[in-house]
Amino acid sequence: GTGTCVVTMDDAKAVTATFTIRQYQLTVNKSGSGDGSVTSTPIGISCLTGTASCNATYDVNTSVQLTPAAAANSSFSGWTGCDSVSGDVCTVAMSADKIVIPAFSLQQFTLTATSTGNGFVTSTPPGIDCGNGIHSACSTAFDVGTTVNLADTPDADSLFNGYSGD
Repeated sequence: GTGTCVVTMDDAKAVTATFTIRQYQLTVNKSGSGDGSVTSTPIGISCLTGTASCNATYDVNTSVQLTPAAAANSSFSGWTGCDSVSGDVCTVAMSADKIVIPAFSLQQFTLTATSTGNGFVTSTPPGIDCGNGIHSACSTAFDVGTTVNLADTPDADSLFNGYSGD
């Protein structure tokens, strides 16, 4: 805001007007199935692995660079809310309160199911649903650490003889 100061000049006097730089808050809200950390230059943001959100206050017109680092079994998959992105680094010009969202994804591995006779193979969680043809195969990606249960259903002319593989 603005203010006024009234001074009655009946002796020598000194007046000091104090101004402070406007500041804005930068908030980082992590998203996705994975995890990681985010740090800033200049310092202020330090979102550690396992922390969903963090924030810091910066002077107006400060250019803040945010750098992600994926946690084990995760990968960085992109930014939302940046003024610009170069490689994985997000740059934000602090002209207002801002929110940026880094996304981290869990690493995925592909499971391929192959049937050598006539029948169906399905999975829980869903993803594998194939069969009823000699040497039928299908595959899908599952997040690291997912336990996948496979169920078999032989057709009327076949018998289930077991699984091989991991």
